[in-house]
Amino acid sequence: MKVTTVAPGDDVYAELNKRLVAFNRDHVDWDADIFTVCLRDDTGTLRGGGRGIVRMGALEVRSLWLDQDQRRGGFGREIVEEIESEARLRGATKAFLDTYDFQAKEFYEGLGYAVFGSFEFPNDTARFYLGKVL
Repeated sequence: MKVTTVAPGDDVYAELNKRLVAFNRDHVDWDADIFTVCLRDDTGTLRGGGRGIVRMGALEVRSLWLDQDQRRGGFGREIVEEIESEARLRGATKAFLDTYDFQAKEFYEGLGYAVFGSFEFPNDTARFYLGKVL
């Protein structure tokens, strides 16, 4: 036996992840219901949005983004509320997400999310994990 490091793009990670997912499926309903909510302007240009992943009755909010000139106008709240609404339709009763200290922690707290954990990086950046009941 020998432990080695492989380069990015190597198929090793895909194989390991495949094995992990198979293990998870043996223990829980691991199927995910994935959807995206988007904000488009009148010309159809993408201006923001976010992803919802519903798994095991919980929503994970991922990759929420708004173009800079669309922030503070209520669109972020609308996007998150639409993600949560869609997740409820898909059976979610809880939600969670993560954000860094330079991103949107206060925004999420204003939407009812509460910090349940954090991680401090050596460069003094913090990542926060937040959740709420839907």
